[in-house]
Amino acid sequence: MANIIIGIVFIIGGASGKLVLRGTDSSGALMVVGALLLIWGLYSTIKNYTTKQKALHNPILENEEIKGFYMKTKDAWALGKLDFLDLNFKKASGMTLESFIGSFPPSEENALGLFFSNFKPLPDEFMVGIGNSSSRKGWFVLTNLRLIQKDGQSKKLYAIPLESISEFKTKGSWTKELTFVMKNGETLNLSKVEIFPNENYIRKLIENRVHITEGQQIPG
Repeated sequence: MANIIIGIVFIIGGASGKLVLRGTDSSGALMVVGALLLIWGLYSTIKNYTTKQKALHNPILENEEIKGFYMKTKDAWALGKLDFLDLNFKKASGMTLESFIGSFPPSEENALGLFFSNFKPLPDEFMVGIGNSSSRKGWFVLTNLRLIQKDGQSKKLYAIPLESISEFKTKGSWTKELTFVMKNGETLNLSKVEIFPNENYIRKLIENRVHITEGQQIPG
C-alpha cells in the first residue's frame, strides 16, 4: 500500500513540475519511478489478496478441529490471554475469522501447513507464533501448550510439551543449537536451527502456563 501512495505522489508531483528526482532535476524521471512504484504496489496487493483467497479455500480448513484451532487462537488473543507477552496480540479483536485465517494461512510447506499435516491440535490449544523462512518453508509453531520445532540437521519435527521443559538453552550465531532439558532428566538437542521462537516468549509461556490454560492441566 505504501508503494502505491508514494508512486501516486511521485507521478502527480512530477506531472505538475513541482517535484524532480533527486540528483537528476528531472520531473519525468520522477514520474517513471512513481509509475514503477505504483505498478509494484498494485502487483503486491493483488498477489497478497490472491494468496489469502487461495488459503481461505484450502481443503484443510474444512476440518472442524483445524477451524476450531483458528477460532480458539483468535478468541484467546482478543481476550488478552497473551497480554503478558505482547499487547499487540489483542488486535485480533478487530478481525473477522476470515481475515484472521488470511493473515496466517496454511500451505503445504509453511509452518502451519506442516503442523496441521503432522499433528492434531490439542483441546484448549491455540497459536502463539509461527516461524517461516523467506522462502515460506516452515520452521516452528509455538502454542500455549507446546513447541513444534524443526531440527535443521534431520529436518524432523519435534513436538515439545512446554509443561515438560525444565530448562531451555540456545547456542550459536548464524544457526542455533537448541537444548531442552526435560523434567524427567532427558535432554533434547536440535542443531542447525535457522528460525526458532523468541526465547523470552518460551520462558514466559513456561512460567505462565497455568494462567494461560485457566488452571486446566496441560496434556503431556
